[in-house]
Amino acid sequence: MRRKILLFSLLCLVVTSLFAQTEIKLKDGRTIILNNLNLNEVEISVTNDSKFSDGLARVFQNGKVGFIDKTGKIVIPFQLNVFGGFSEGLALVQQNEKYGFIDKTGKIVIPYQFEYASDFSDGLALVQQNGKYGFIDKTGKIVIPYQFYSANSFSEGLAAVQDSNRKYGFTDKIGKIVIPYQFRIVEEGFFEGLAAVYQDAKNKVGFVDKTGEIVIPCQFEWVSHFSEGLAAVSQNEKIGFIDKTGKIVIPCQFDWQYANQSHFSEGLAAVSQNGKYGFIDKTGKIVIPCQLEESSDFSEGAALVKKDGKIVLIKIKSSKK
Repeated sequence: MRRKILLFSLLCLVVTSLFAQTEIKLKDGRTIILNNLNLNEVEISVTNDSKFSDGLARVFQNGKVGFIDKTGKIVIPFQLNVFGGFSEGLALVQQNEKYGFIDKTGKIVIPYQFEYASDFSDGLALVQQNGKYGFIDKTGKIVIPYQFYSANSFSEGLAAVQDSNRKYGFTDKIGKIVIPYQFRIVEEGFFEGLAAVYQDAKNKVGFVDKTGEIVIPCQFEWVSHFSEGLAAVSQNEKIGFIDKTGKIVIPCQFDWQYANQSHFSEGLAAVSQNGKYGFIDKTGKIVIPCQLEESSDFSEGAALVKKDGKIVLIKIKSSKK
C-alpha cells in the first residue's frame, strides 16, 4: 500500500512539473518540444480547427479568426468572415451569406457566390447553389454539376453523396457513382481505405471498404476516421481506439465531449479527462498529461495548445540516427 502511495506521489510530481520543462523524451527516441509563443498580450483561443495546414494555423480572438505561423507571427489578421483553415493553399470565407475562397495573402481568388462551401480536398471543394450540391476546382469552375441533396468532401478520390431518396453512395471525381446509394449516413469519407457509415436506423456506426462492403460491423455509438491505423470510437459515452480489424486496442476511458479531436498524428492523439486535454501514444499511455485548457491535433509536426492561459506550440523532434 505504501509503495502505491509513493508511486502515485511521484506521478503527481511529474505531472505538476511537466510544463516547467521545455522538452519531453518519448520512448521511440523523439523529443516533444514546448515553446511559449508569447501571444499573451491578446486573448487568443485554439480549437481542433487550429491544426497547421500549409504552414498556417487558424486561431480565434473575440469571435474573429486569424492565422499564425509556427513562430507565432500573425500572418493574416483577425477578421469576421473566415470559416475554414487553409487547405491546398486556399481558405473558405463568407460575406453576406455567400461563400468564397482566399489565398495565403488574404486575397479573394474565388468570389463570394455559393450558398455553402467546404474546404478543398483532393483538388475539389463541395459547394451548394439553389439547394443542390456539386463540386468546383481551384479556378471556381463547376466540375461535378449541382445534383446532390447532400454531400461530403472528397477523400482518397471518392466523396459521399446523397440522392433524392436520402440514401448515400460514393462518387468518383468525374461524377460517376462507384458505390451505390445504400447508406443512411456517411461520416466524412475514406481514410486509409475505410469510411464510417450508418446502415440502418439503429444509430450504430461501422466501416466499409472501397467496394462498399461492411468490414467493421455497425456497433459503435460514434467513430472518427482512421489515422495511422487507428480510429477513435465511443462506447458507453467513453472514447477509446480500434484497429482496422475492429478490435479495441486502447480501452474506452476518455471523455466523450472532446471526441472530435481524437486522431493520431505523429504517433500522438489528443484526449480529454475531467474537462482538460492531453496527449496519448499508441499504447494508450498519457505522454502529455490532461492539463491543457485547449488543444488542436498534431499536423505538419506541430500542435497548438493553451496552458494556464498561454498559447504553446508543441513540436516533435526526430531522434538522431
